[in-house]
Amino acid sequence: MRNNLFYMINLKPIPIGVFETDFNLNKKEKEKLLSLPYDIAPSGAKISKDSFIFKNKNFKRMATLFTKTMAEYTEKILEITNEFYITQSWATINGSKTGHHSHTHKASIFSLVFYPESEGDNKIFFELGKSSIQEGFDFCYNTKKFNVYNSDTWNVSTKKGSIIIFPSYLRHYSTNEGKKIMIGANFFIKGKIGWKERKDYIEI
Repeated sequence: MRNNLFYMINLKPIPIGVFETDFNLNKKEKEKLLSLPYDIAPSGAKISKDSFIFKNKNFKRMATLFTKTMAEYTEKILEITNEFYITQSWATINGSKTGHHSHTHKASIFSLVFYPESEGDNKIFFELGKSSIQEGFDFCYNTKKFNVYNSDTWNVSTKKGSIIIFPSYLRHYSTNEGKKIMIGANFFIKGKIGWKERKDYIEI
């Protein structure tokens, strides 16, 4: 007896975009990046003191990469026509066996992280608190295989050249078995949003 064919509708997914690129820092960009002043986090990670590094003309290529990738994400994945612009931008440097604590990105709608260098098994983890099937009834289900429906945490490998875009409210942390350089930016919306006749119009 043949089973009936079926398909799944993911009605309320969280749009985490993963892009693999061959973008490399040139010598001048890397030298400038490494020469930035950094704070040292308790985990040992270095975090740039400057929260607006893309204002530096040496990072113009990276700012362009971020803007173009965000446009591709909103137009081809989200399929919306609103415009988003870079607000904060920063860099982090991790040695082996370091990480970043669990956190969100405030005052932002989307965040983009790029890994120009990453050695070994380095990951970023996204935390939901509850899985999709726990939102109504918060049971501890017997999981046969973890998937996007039954998992309250999901991880993505942060490989060299990877770009990851995610909603800024999404709590996340990272672990690093090897060395890693990360460049990040937050995005906010601008322009005309909504419709006057629906009383939800705003211009930012």
